[in-house]
Amino acid sequence: MNRQEKRIYFKLTIAQGSYYVLLGFIIMLFSIKANRIAESLILEFNSALVGSLIIGIGCALYAGKKYKKVPLSLCVLGLVSSGSILLNQINGALESQSTLFQNFDLLAELVFMLLWLYLAYWKWVSRKFSKFNSDN
Repeated sequence: MNRQEKRIYFKLTIAQGSYYVLLGFIIMLFSIKANRIAESLILEFNSALVGSLIIGIGCALYAGKKYKKVPLSLCVLGLVSSGSILLNQINGALESQSTLFQNFDLLAELVFMLLWLYLAYWKWVSRKFSKFNSDN
């Protein structure tokens, strides 16, 4: 991994990890506030569960900044989590139920996903070219 990829990887894990911890806390606070007025216990449980899972993913991504090389498992975690949240936000936008915060989140998830794809692509390209160069 070259210097630019290391810089992107380090900043991406910090940014996405911190963003997910904040997003998870916001979801959990909303579920606590909505607990008094919500009619469905399942909805309350899902909101708290989603919030705590997003916090856990954020902590795992933030802790991943210590690695010198991009571990495949961390790349998959960052890519899949941003992709799944992105699909959820796109679904809300298509149903015309999105707010300004959800539109911001959609944009943030798209950026996270594209950066993880960039890192995964260049990791694959460098591995393929190293095999190609070693054959000579």
